[in-house]
Amino acid sequence: MIKAIALYRDGSKLSQPLSAALFQSEAEDAEAPAAAELREDILSLADRLARRSLRRELPNRRMGYTVKSTIGGQRVYLRTGEYEDGSLGEIFIDIYKEGAAYRALMNAFAISVSLGLQYGVPLEEFVNKFHMFRFEPNGHVADHDNVKFCSSIIDFIFRDLALNYLGRTDMVHVPRKNLSCPWGLRGHGGHGSC
Repeated sequence: MIKAIALYRDGSKLSQPLSAALFQSEAEDAEAPAAAELREDILSLADRLARRSLRRELPNRRMGYTVKSTIGGQRVYLRTGEYEDGSLGEIFIDIYKEGAAYRALMNAFAISVSLGLQYGVPLEEFVNKFHMFRFEPNGHVADHDNVKFCSSIIDFIFRDLALNYLGRTDMVHVPRKNLSCPWGLRGHGGHGSC
């Protein structure tokens, strides 16, 4: 007697359409604890799915760092914003020699990455997708202690973020000896023993 079936991609709705109805007869009384446990599992899963799609807001005053580098003659500034626990929540990309359209595209890219991070996309996913992305300007990286060559500004950004937030030394050319305090400062929020 089914009249319709609706299929949704997991996580595509703010609240998943989910219902669990249990009809119990006297013969099924022995199975009641298992059914109750199943109902709790279903409700727990629905709650996790609903929470996963919520945006995690950054605090008004936040920590982070700024990196100034030169890539193929182009000056690039990468700025980060962090949550209280030191995890990455937003990025800003500033470039100066390129035209307004190029700067606007880089700003739009930074906003989309920031929103993805705030909605729970792991930084590792961004790093894996945009590492080795290739376009101009690229080549030699000046003024950076760990990254010496990149295939684009995007590649440079995710090499730096992978080092500082994921501790990945496989993406840089000169690994840092002490990852617990990348800025040499004491008291920097969220970075281990800093």
